[in-house]
Parts: sequence; C-alpha cells; structure tokens
Amino acid sequence: MKKKYLLVPAAGVCALAMMLSMVSASSNNSNSKLISQSFDEMKVTIDKIDKISAVQNQNLASFDTLKVDVEDFVFYKANAQLVAKLKNTEVPSDQYLIDNMLKDKLTAYEAIQQGITVSDEEVQKEIDFQRDVFENQMDLSSPEVQDVYDMMKNRIRITGLSEEEFWKADFVKQGYKDALLEGKLMNSLRGDDRTFETIEDFQKYKEELLTKYKDKVRLNLDVLNNI
Repeated sequence: MKKKYLLVPAAGVCALAMMLSMVSASSNNSNSKLISQSFDEMKVTIDKIDKISAVQNQNLASFDTLKVDVEDFVFYKANAQLVAKLKNTEVPSDQYLIDNMLKDKLTAYEAIQQGITVSDEEVQKEIDFQRDVFENQMDLSSPEVQDVYDMMKNRIRITGLSEEEFWKADFVKQGYKDALLEGKLMNSLRGDDRTFETIEDFQKYKEELLTKYKDKVRLNLDVLNNI
C-alpha cells in the first residue's frame, strides 16, 4: 500500500501532500538551499507579525467557531510562493489562497456539523504514523520527496521547537484533527450508489461548501495592509 505523506493542512503545519504533487519532476537537490532560504523569510515575516499590535490576535476570516488568523495566511501564502518558485509558475492571488484555506476549514467545520467526530487517540495515532513516515520511510533518492522532506524539516526548524516538542504541539494536533475530519466526511459522502467516487468529486463538494457559507464568513482583509 502506498504510504501517505504528511496529510496536514498548510495553515496548521505544512500541506506536504499537496506540495508533493505540485513540485516539478525536474526538481533536484539544489532546491534545498532555496527551501531553507524561503523558510527563513517566512520566519522573519511571522516574527514581524508578532510585534505589530494592529495585527496581533486578528482574524483574517471568521465564522462561528471557524477562524483563519493572519499568521495562518502568511504561512500558507509563503508555502504557495515556494511551490511557485520550484515549479516556475505564478503565485495565485490572495483571494484564491484565502478561498482555498476557507474550503479546508469549512470542510472540517461541516464534518462536525454532521456529527462526525475524531478522538484524541485517533489524532495521536495519525501523528505517530506520519512522524514515522517523515523520520524513517521517505525515499530521499527521489528529488520530489527530498523537497518535501526539506520543507518539513525547515518547518520544524523555524518554530524553534525540538522535533519532540513540535509533534506534541497543539497546532499540530489541530491540523491533523482537521485533516481526519475531512477524510471521514469524504468517506461518509461516498454512499451506496457510489456517485461520489473521486477526489475531483470531493473538490466540487468543497466548492459548494464555500458557496454555501461564503456570505456568512467575515473577512478582514485590511489587516494585511499592516504587515
């Protein structure tokens, strides 16, 4: 069975599964320096946010219990910029990135509204599995996988936490919980008629969720002007 590669949301940890599919097959080991530099720049921006009173504790988007804070977005955008450099493509617009973040958040939210739950034990089991993949099972002879490994390694580095502390951090647990909620919701939608079969079907469903909730989401885009 094919191993899953760190299926976690970008806002919380790093969307490495997405990155693995996005990074060009022509990537090579020279990307390690670019990745390290990009994460250094992320840290500078995040540290700056922590010192700006007009940005502290501000949400970029919020609805009910759902929120996207400014640091989440800055990190998400920085990852998108890094992937664009690796692929030599354009960085998507801020609105596109915000919509993608909302789709992920709203999917986890919708799962909860439908009565889907994820236990602490399930979260810990997934974290243990993904940590083992990262530390022991990634095929670093593959340039694409090497890029993903370097991204995760640098993600841990810029937190200032040890690896042990990182994997125990609340934001990591929340990231995996949201990912598991999304996975459970996707499985629940398949149904007996098998009309909901593919990842593309689920992406369409997430678009529908964004349409359903978008007018209820409060946006505070002005906060980005203070960064």
